[in-house]
Amino acid sequence: MFGRAVTLRSLPSRDDHNAVISQATRDEYEMGPYSYALSMCDERSVLVIEARGTIHYAAGGGIGLASLVGRRAAAILTDDHIRDRDRPTMHAVDTNTKFATGGFTLQYRAGRMLTPAEVNLPVALHQSLVTPGDYIFGNADGVVVIPETMAEEVWRRQLSSLARPLSSKTC
Repeated sequence: MFGRAVTLRSLPSRDDHNAVISQATRDEYEMGPYSYALSMCDERSVLVIEARGTIHYAAGGGIGLASLVGRRAAAILTDDHIRDRDRPTMHAVDTNTKFATGGFTLQYRAGRMLTPAEVNLPVALHQSLVTPGDYIFGNADGVVVIPETMAEEVWRRQLSSLARPLSSKTC
């Protein structure tokens, strides 16, 4: 996976606070925080959802993630589980959307413990900071966050290391 981070921060759920968040986001964007984050994604985006490491409820699923795949987003990255494995992953092969999650669950709605609250603010996944616009690179070995301010230097160094001929001592 490779793309620029669009972030979604979840907060512990509390009915009075959930109502305030929902109303404020709807007033500003005419949709909730989860839907707004999805709407910001395109083929160059990785949706990064901070779910505070919860594993008993889903950070997303079904219709929402199918929408992300439909937008041909590069990936979703979360420290939580997602649900409805078949629906979002069925078309992900066609669109090349990748999933890096804590796994899959049958449980519905992280909102029982967490509520999507803030879009495009810094988030933390497994003690790593991700800010909006950072570049996310991942493969089967793991995920690396490249700060937006360092992306050009990382790219330049990678290109220069590829241009060097291999030494005869290299195995």
